[in-house]
Amino acid sequence: MAAHSYLLINPRKTGILPIMPSLRFKIGAGYYTLVAIIVVLSIFAFVSFFRVNRAITPILKKHTPTAIASQRMLKALDEQIQDQILMLRGDTELAYVSYQRSRDRFLNWYQHALAADLPQPEKAILDSIIYTYKAYLTNSEAFYTLCKKNSPLSRPFHMESIVPVEQRLRSQCLHLIEVTQALTTSTVELARDAMNRSIVLIAVAALLSIFFAFWSNAQVSRNVIRPASALARTIRLISRGQLNQKIDITTNDEFAELSSEFNKMTERLRTYEEMDIHQLIAEKVKSETIVASIDEPLIVTDAGHKVVLMNLAAAQMLGSPTNNLEGKPVEKVVADRKLRRLLMASATQLRETAHSDFLLKIENSGSTTYYRPRQTTIVDETGQNQGIVTLFEDVTRFKDLERLKTEFIATVSHEFRTPLTSINMSIDILSQQLLGPVSARQAELLSNAKEDCGRLTKLVRELLDLSRLEAGHHQMKMVPLSLEIIVQEALGPLRLPFLEKEIRLSSELAGLPPFLGDPQQLSYVLTNLLSNALRHTPRGGEVCISATAGTEELRVAVADTGAGIPAEARETIFEKFVQVRKESETTPGSVGLGLAIARQVVQAHGGRIWVESEPGRGSTFYFTLPLTRSL
Repeated sequence: MAAHSYLLINPRKTGILPIMPSLRFKIGAGYYTLVAIIVVLSIFAFVSFFRVNRAITPILKKHTPTAIASQRMLKALDEQIQDQILMLRGDTELAYVSYQRSRDRFLNWYQHALAADLPQPEKAILDSIIYTYKAYLTNSEAFYTLCKKNSPLSRPFHMESIVPVEQRLRSQCLHLIEVTQALTTSTVELARDAMNRSIVLIAVAALLSIFFAFWSNAQVSRNVIRPASALARTIRLISRGQLNQKIDITTNDEFAELSSEFNKMTERLRTYEEMDIHQLIAEKVKSETIVASIDEPLIVTDAGHKVVLMNLAAAQMLGSPTNNLEGKPVEKVVADRKLRRLLMASATQLRETAHSDFLLKIENSGSTTYYRPRQTTIVDETGQNQGIVTLFEDVTRFKDLERLKTEFIATVSHEFRTPLTSINMSIDILSQQLLGPVSARQAELLSNAKEDCGRLTKLVRELLDLSRLEAGHHQMKMVPLSLEIIVQEALGPLRLPFLEKEIRLSSELAGLPPFLGDPQQLSYVLTNLLSNALRHTPRGGEVCISATAGTEELRVAVADTGAGIPAEARETIFEKFVQVRKESETTPGSVGLGLAIARQVVQAHGGRIWVESEPGRGSTFYFTLPLTRSL
C-alpha cells in the first residue's frame, strides 16, 4: 500500500502521468468560480437597475419642474393676497412694492413651467392659468388705484372683483399640481413594477449563485479541507508519541507529497526512538543514581516550581517519603515557609541569595541542623530558565564553631573589661598628679595610653554587643517608633563634627508611617552609617539621609559624596574586622565591627542592608525595616 502510494506521488521521477489536478488548481478553480459568480451577479444587477433608472429619469425630469413651479406660483399668489390686505389697512405704497415683487415671482415661475416639455393636459392648464392671472392683474391695478385714493369702494371692489378671480386662479394651480402628481404617480408605479421584476430576477440569480458557491465550497472541502484535517489528526497522534501512524495517500497533489514526506519522517523518528530510548533511559538512571549518591540534600525543580528530583538526604531533611514526589508542586511538598520561598525564588532573588550568608535552620527529631543553600539555574540553548538545582550544604559544625568562637570572644571581652577599667583609673590618677608631679613627656605618654584604653574599651563593648546579637541573647525591645525621632537622636552628637568639617547634612523624611523597632539599636545603626559617611566625605561635601515607605517595608538610605567603595570590597565590608582605608590614611580608625553589628541589628528586625557605590562619586548605604507587623 505504501509503495503504491509513493509511486503515485513522484510522477516526474517514475514517468507516470498525474491522474488528478494539483492542489493549487483545485483551490484556484473554486476561488475563480466564486469570483465569476460574483462578477456575473453584479453585472446583471447593474444592468437591471440601469434600465429602471433610464425609464424613470426622463419622466421625472419632465414632471418635477412643473410640480415645483406650480407650488411656487401658489405661494406667490398667497403673498399677493397678503399685500392687498395690507393695502386695505392703509399701507398702500409699501404693500404695493411687495405686491410687485410677488407678481414678478409668479410670472417667473410660470415661465419655468412653460419652458418644460409638457404633455397636452398640463399645457392647457397653464394657458387657463395665465388667462385668469391677466384678469387678476387688471383688477389688482384698479384696486391699487382705489386704495391710493382712500376710496370707500376699495373694500367692496376687492370682495367682488378680486377674490373670485383669486379663488379661480388658486383652483387652477392646485389642479395643475394634481395632474402633475398623477402623472408622476403613474410613472412611479411603472418604475416600481420594473424594480420588482428586477428584484425577482436578482433574487433568482443570487439563489443560483449561492447554490454554485456551496457547490464550490464542497469541492474545496473535499479536495483541501478534508485531507488537511486528516493530516492534522495524524500529526496530533504522532505528537502524543504514537509514531506508528501513517497517512493514507488518496490524491495526487501537494497534500499527497506532504503526506509522503511526513510518512518518511515518522519512519525515521521510529528508528531514532528505537536507537535513543535505551540511551535516554540509561542517562536518566545515571542522573538519578548520581543524585541519590550525593550525601548533601539536593532538590531539582522545574520552571513551574514542581519537584523533578529529590535524593534521600533531602527527603530526610523535609521529613517526607521519596516516592511519588516527582511532578508535585513545591508548596505541597515543602511545609517550611522559608525553604518554600527559597525553592520558588526568581532569578533576581537567586542572585541576592548567592551574595548573602543566608542559612536555613531545620529542626527535625529534636535536633537542629543548619544548611547553606547553593542554587544553580538550568538553562536551555536559548537561555530560557528551565529549572533550579538547589544543593544544601550542611554547615552545622561550622555554626557550632562560630558559636564557640563567639562565646570565646564574649568571655575574653568580658574578662578584658576589669583590667581595662583598672588601667583607665590608674592613668586618670597619674594624669591628675594625685601621686606627685608628672613631666611633660610623661603627660604625653599618659595621654596616648588613655586614647589606647578608650579604643580598647570601645572594641570590647562592640565585641560584647556583636556576640550577644549573633548568639540571639539580646532581646529587641520592639516599640512603636517614628523614624524622624530616631534620626534626630542619632544626629544630635554628630552635628558639631559635621559643622567643623564643613559637610552639609540634609534629610528627607516627611510623611513616613510608624513601625515597630528597638530605638537604641536602630539609633546605633544610623549613628554608625552617619559616622562612616562623615569620616570618608571630604571637606565641603554632602551627606543626605532619606527614607521611602512601600506597602510592606520602610527603606532608609544614607548617601555621601565621598571617595566611594571599590567593587571588590562591597561584599566584605559587612564582615567582622573588615575596613576600607586609603593608602595615605595613617590615623587609626575603628576595628571594623560597626557594619557587622549594623547588619545583625537590621536582620534581627527582619530587614536587610546593602551598599551601592561608585569610586570617586560617593556611596549610598540602604537598609529596610518591615511595616507588616501590627502596631
